[in-house]
Amino acid sequence: MFYIRKLAIFITVSAGSIIAALLIALGYIEYRKHLIEKETYEYLLQNHKPHEIYEVKGSLGFGHLFVATVIFENEKKLVYEFGKKDGQIIQLTPEPGIENDKNSK
Repeated sequence: MFYIRKLAIFITVSAGSIIAALLIALGYIEYRKHLIEKETYEYLLQNHKPHEIYEVKGSLGFGHLFVATVIFENEKKLVYEFGKKDGQIIQLTPEPGIENDKNSK
């Protein structure tokens, strides 16, 4: 009886720890996505007016862990990606000066 109670406590604590770790990880990911959105939007406001920016959305990336996809009001079929490198927001795709033919059709 004593061992069953210990096993039940162990399983409960283990399951609770796993669930807590998953929730913390998901919260961190959502926080970082929101942070890259905010920083990218602030970066874009240096050269654009707010009404020129249609959408800024943070997501998990491949080369950079967190990226922000940006769509401008006058180019809704062209998707830009921005990331953070050495503490600075940089444009990842399309490379500056290169058109994104796949998305502009």
